[in-house]
Amino acid sequence: MTIRVMKNLRMCCDCHEAFKLISGIVEREFVVRDLNRFHHFKSGSCSCNDYW
Repeated sequence: MTIRVMKNLRMCCDCHEAFKLISGIVEREFVVRDLNRFHHFKSGSCSCNDYW
């Protein structure tokens, strides 16, 4: 089951790291839309390869 989050601001470094950590622990996919792009967090990594 995928969890989707939408933000109207840019994602900060701490939030990005937290989503990576949580996705690895709970084994769920998170899709986060921020001001610039979509981030797909799965198994402790992000689709942006930590470049945002």
